[in-house]
Amino acid sequence: MALTKILKPTAEVAASAIASVPAKTIACMNYTTANTLMYLVPEGRKFEGVVGVNSGTAAMSIAVVGSLLQNSVNVNKLDQTKVPFPAYQWGLWNFKFKLNAGDKIYSSTSNSVQSRILGVEEDA
Repeated sequence: MALTKILKPTAEVAASAIASVPAKTIACMNYTTANTLMYLVPEGRKFEGVVGVNSGTAAMSIAVVGSLLQNSVNVNKLDQTKVPFPAYQWGLWNFKFKLNAGDKIYSSTSNSVQSRILGVEEDA
């Protein structure tokens, strides 16, 4: 009986064997300062979740990768009059969305208003 040589894995096989990072839950709340960076999607990851604002007049902001929040320039406003989650109701009709690496979520446009994020971050 002859022994069989086991070949070393090729670079392609070795690259595909890299372990993925487990998904993790992201849960954040800000109740103090307006326009505070609450969450930044890390490189190589994506985020899917919901946001909520405990106000009928305030909004949260999302700045896409490469842009900054500066007086509402280059951002999409998540305003309760534009997306279907009612004022003062967390958990009812929250707006679900997906973000890519480098995208940022900022707190309410007003001080002393609860801004909440709940979702899952996972490999892109």
